Amino acid sequence: MKKIPNTTIGEKSTMFEQGDIVLIPFPFTDLTSSKTRPTVVLSTKVYQKITESVIVAMITSVPHSTIFDYEIKEWESANLIKSSWVRIKIASLSPAMVRYKVGKLSSTDCIELQKRAKMAFDF
Repeated sequence: MKKIPNTTIGEKSTMFEQGDIVLIPFPFTDLTSSKTRPTVVLSTKVYQKITESVIVAMITSVPHSTIFDYEIKEWESANLIKSSWVRIKIASLSPAMVRYKVGKLSSTDCIELQKRAKMAFDF
């Protein structure tokens, strides 16, 4: 993975755009441990500024077949090393936990991911 420096705004806060792919220690669902993995930023900059946290969804190279999982079509241009899927397993974490920005989803991939997130939450 190609390292891209984080965009820092202010002194202590790091802000990310929706669709950014960031490497982060992502917690397991039982919260007993975590695995450093690529994730995609779901939260807006406004949300991040107000809450001082970033909402991310996990990315995996293991194929999944639920209606909520999304296969990233343009994974190479997003700087991922192999074909990958976004799973709507989400976490809200401190931006300080981000190791580095890997890349960014294409606008087409972002639109499709938004559809999956909307289906998952139906809110």
